This record gives sequence, C-alpha cells and structure tokens, in this order.
Amino acid sequence: MANAKLIKQLRDMTQAGFVDCKNALIECKDNLEAASKYLREKGLAKAAKKAGAIAAEGVALAGVNKKSAYIVEINTQTDFAAKNENFIKLCDGIMKEIKNSECMDIEVLKNLKLSDGETIGSACDDLSGKTGEKIAIRRFGRIVKKEGQDLAFYQHANKKYAAICLFDKKVDETLKKQICMHIVARNPRFINSFQVDENWVSAEKTIIEKTSQNANKPIKFLQKIVEGRLQKRLAEVCLCNQDFDFEPTITVGQLLSSKGIKILSFARYEVGEGIDKQKTDFASEVAEQMGK
Repeated sequence: MANAKLIKQLRDMTQAGFVDCKNALIECKDNLEAASKYLREKGLAKAAKKAGAIAAEGVALAGVNKKSAYIVEINTQTDFAAKNENFIKLCDGIMKEIKNSECMDIEVLKNLKLSDGETIGSACDDLSGKTGEKIAIRRFGRIVKKEGQDLAFYQHANKKYAAICLFDKKVDETLKKQICMHIVARNPRFINSFQVDENWVSAEKTIIEKTSQNANKPIKFLQKIVEGRLQKRLAEVCLCNQDFDFEPTITVGQLLSSKGIKILSFARYEVGEGIDKQKTDFASEVAEQMGK
C-alpha cells in the first residue's frame, strides 16, 4: 500500500483525490511520474483547474549580462514541483534566454524561444500538463545600465529571494553583493525618503493617526507623535535610512556617501509575495474521502 507521504506528493502534483492517488500509486508500484501519467490518462488529474489555481511557490532568480541586470519569478503551486528536475531545467533555459536577449516586457519574454524551438510560454504550459499543476511566469524586470554605471545581483541559495541593483559608478564586487544581500534581507521599498510615493505616505499617515488616537494620547501631543512614528516608519522602508546589515553602526546611506556612490534603482522579488496562499487540511481531506 502506498504511504501517506507519496499520496500527498501525488495529490499536490495532480490535484486528484486521495483514493485515486492511492490506487494510482498501487497500480504504478509507487512510481510518482508513472502514477501522475496514469491519472492524467484516466482523466482523474484536475488539469482544468490549473489556469485558475493559486501558484504561490516556485523560484525567484536574478542575473546580469554586459548591459543589464534581470530578475524573474517563476511560480508553481507546490514547493515539491519547484524541486522537480524538469522545472529546474526549464528555469535554467529561461534564464539563458533572458541573459541573451534585451526584452523588457513579460509578454515578450513568454514569446522567446528556448533551445528546442519552443516558446517559453508554451514550455510552461506543457510542463503544467505533465505535472498537473499551474506553472507560470508571474513577473519580470530588467535594469539597463548606461556608460560608467555598474550592476549587481544576488540570488539566495534557496532561490526564494533575489535582488538586482544599479549604481551610478563602478563598485567593489564584495560591496555590490553585500548591498544586494541587504536588500533581500531588509526588504526596503524605496531608495530614500525623497523618492517615497506620496500615496504611500498618505496611507501610512492615516494608519498612524488612527492608532495614535486609539492610544488616548493628549491632542496637543498627537501631531508630534504622528510625525515621529511616520519618520520611524520611513527609516524602516527606505534603503538609505536602514542600518547596514554588514556594519550596523552606520546606515546604508552613510556607507554610500563615504564612498561617493549612489544607488539609482533596485528590485527585490520574494516568491509568493503578495499572494493569498490557499491553505488545505490534508488530514481532514483524507478523512472526508475515506468516509470518516
């Protein structure tokens, strides 16, 4: 009899029911790939639901070429599928084509052709059919440098976080990597307080005002309290205001100023960021399908 771990893995791959997954594994002698194919052939893998499925796992990848830095998030429905050999091979192919191209738009990216002649978008759809779950490119960005400027990137070992950065001049390789690592770790939203979006400031100020009023502070102190908390919040979200992770006694801004460097642009991706992930109770589902 198939064990529960294999059944869950097949369930994640195909979205088929517990009993169907168990029977498929028994039929295919616990071979996941064969069992997945068996379910698709029997029409039991719920491929029709892939298009609207929530794909909040996957990888965040980044790199540089001579002219630009690029960053992409490629999603799967499960972390198990993100570790699949075919998915990893597809991602490698996508990154190779991004590096060799100058595309700036995600739709153009999807139409780039891989080494076998298939478009990236079509390859994602094909692998979706094989794995039984949604695979898609969620977002893509590229920063192009001008003469004299410098680029950097960092891709975390688990491939769940990545960052790219553009500097106004040549920067030491170690420092470039450290700054990108800092961006991944601290998740700034803006370079400095001068570049903060006014709508963001207004929304944050409203939240702070409401929470401050609920704290029953005297009206005469309210304005100073709001301003103080807003400045503290800005220090949290502005890259140059953050304490530098590799030298916490100074801010990123102070570090850059001491070296005569400016950050002109950056981007940070985190897999599944901003997506409402669907939560499933596997134990309850098993019990329900077993009629308990």
